[in-house]
Amino acid sequence: MYQRVAPDAEIATLATPTVGEWTFDGHTGDTSWFHRDAWARGDEPLSWTTDRHGNADRAINLSGVQLLDTRGGQPLYTDRSYSISVWVKPADANGDGRADGAGDQVVLAADGASVSPFYLKLKRGSSQTTDRWQFTMPTTDAGGAAQTITTSASAVTGGAWTHLAVVWNKGWGRAQLYVNGVLEGTGPTTSSWRAPETGSLHIGVAQAGNFIGGLDDLRLYQRTLTTAEINNLYDL
Repeated sequence: MYQRVAPDAEIATLATPTVGEWTFDGHTGDTSWFHRDAWARGDEPLSWTTDRHGNADRAINLSGVQLLDTRGGQPLYTDRSYSISVWVKPADANGDGRADGAGDQVVLAADGASVSPFYLKLKRGSSQTTDRWQFTMPTTDAGGAAQTITTSASAVTGGAWTHLAVVWNKGWGRAQLYVNGVLEGTGPTTSSWRAPETGSLHIGVAQAGNFIGGLDDLRLYQRTLTTAEINNLYDL
């Protein structure tokens, strides 16, 4: 509260577009004000790893068995514009530069009646040079193969922290995929349907395959981010 009139410019600096933020600093708590903590279904053990800045136990380590869901309902209205920012480090236990584990690996998915309205994932190719980051959007909640796909231009780098940002612009009807601050993919024109409010955000898990590796600083926004804002997140 202020005992004066706050000008519009000052009010704008007090607002934040963030609707969810998980730092995974040794816990699965949501550091935003919406109480959407994440929890491991089935009491699967959680472990922590060094983050991109070299700080011990400041990122979560997923081995492909953890089922992390947010509490308190779906954080995003997926039928509106939104943005996603997350740091990931695909596992590379065999040293060949590939992310270990068979099949696709889902970093993030929202709840749906039959399928998720979106999947941010590592799309496995026949070799390391054809592994890609993808953001896919099924055209309906009824399931089936119909979906729009936005793919990164560069290959996935195993064993290295990578910043992924997705911008879904409802007015434009397109999704954009940024990798380490660079726009690498723009999807075809489509629409997006609404995820159930009572559903959860699935972190590192989906029927399409669980993510294996480090995950850190997940942030959600109920609006489109600019390229400058995405670059700022990449520089953090």
